[in-house]
Amino acid sequence: MPLPPDCTYFPACFAPEERLYERLLHDLPWQADHIKIYGRLVEVPRRIAMFGADYRYSGVDHSARPPAPLLAEVQARVEARTGLRFTGVLANLYRSGADDIGWHRDDDYAHGGQDAIASVTFGAERRFLFRHKDDPALTFETALADGSVLVMGGVNLKTFKHSLPKMARMSQGRINLTFRHIVEP
Repeated sequence: MPLPPDCTYFPACFAPEERLYERLLHDLPWQADHIKIYGRLVEVPRRIAMFGADYRYSGVDHSARPPAPLLAEVQARVEARTGLRFTGVLANLYRSGADDIGWHRDDDYAHGGQDAIASVTFGAERRFLFRHKDDPALTFETALADGSVLVMGGVNLKTFKHSLPKMARMSQGRINLTFRHIVEP
């Protein structure tokens, strides 16, 4: 399955018997966020927790917590596998196929930082879509499996949007950890 430029996929970095989906589901302090869309306050269709560095997107401030030991362990393994270093992790809980995230780019590092994100999947396999920001006909699709790591960087973050669409018949949950290198002001 082809990927857009500056993307690398590492399958099976974490084993199912580690039960990381269940452990993270119960260990992390998930919160419901609300954002304004066309003047209306709308609940974000997923649950979120931020660790390691403050982060702001869609007008929502996330004050980071120190990383829990389990997250620090996952981060160390991701850094060893990718050769990248990270200062924060945004955790997203997609409770079922009804939870999603629309088209967006992770290009909002107001104070600088590394232009690479390591996206780790635990739980249900989900479709992940890419679309060129200037040429919507240029698309890519991949499936992100349990225990996998997808690194998106450079050209990809600057020129492609990505999304995790709804999947009507999906009842299982998915946790996505997006490791980032954020520079504090």
